[in-house]
Amino acid sequence: MLPETENLKNGWPKMISPSDPEHFEEVHQQYVHKIGNLTLTGYNPEMSDKSFSDKVNYKDNNNNNDLGLRTRLWLNESILDQSSDESWSTKKEWTPKDIERRTEMLKKEIVKLFDLKDV
Repeated sequence: MLPETENLKNGWPKMISPSDPEHFEEVHQQYVHKIGNLTLTGYNPEMSDKSFSDKVNYKDNNNNNDLGLRTRLWLNESILDQSSDESWSTKKEWTPKDIERRTEMLKKEIVKLFDLKDV
């Protein structure tokens, strides 16, 4: 979700570093490769560094199917914070807090799935 590109635009600097959007690089480097920031899509090149909203609502131009983050994949559904009843219509941003929450949730799922001891 948070793009890998170093030249962030489309609202990303302010979203990930609201108190200091001019110096977002450190926050970007800290969160971009966390497991909580990753998801599955066959359209990563097309979505690239688009805004979070554009990534959520990315559609097929031919038949208007949802192709973005809104797909029904469990991994994409985990983008929404179930504890605060988020929905795709209310989820407007992707922040370091979201990435941390999702990282912890995915770590727990991996431990459970592979019957690992808590790491």
